[in-house]
Amino acid sequence: MRWNHSNWLPGNSFVMFREDHGAEDANVATVRLGAMSVFESANEFTVEIDVPGLTESDLDISLNEDQLIISGERKIQADAAVRELFSDRSAGSFRRVLKLRDPVQRDGISGELRNGVLIVKLPRVPVIQPQKISIRTI
Repeated sequence: MRWNHSNWLPGNSFVMFREDHGAEDANVATVRLGAMSVFESANEFTVEIDVPGLTESDLDISLNEDQLIISGERKIQADAAVRELFSDRSAGSFRRVLKLRDPVQRDGISGELRNGVLIVKLPRVPVIQPQKISIRTI
């Protein structure tokens, strides 16, 4: 399934693009590398991506104009001296691109890897409140 502009709901701060790959057998559960959730609060957006087994050096986060790009790759090292009998571990790469609809503080964006979950925090740009200007009579 591919998400595009026609899939987003009014008021959402992100337009998401992603491509899902279905399992060959619907009865077999698979863990998809890069499964994602996006949250928002009054002060920030938070993106959480499942990246079990990946390290900081396997991941890349970048901001290109209004797009947050998160990518990574899992490589499984094979030992030539050992014959593999069975494996349902997945290897490969993922890439998630999120189009930011609201401005964020670019210098405040942070990433943290915790228990196989990449957590990216994007602080919102504070909304400038209207200011009342007093008028004095001369």
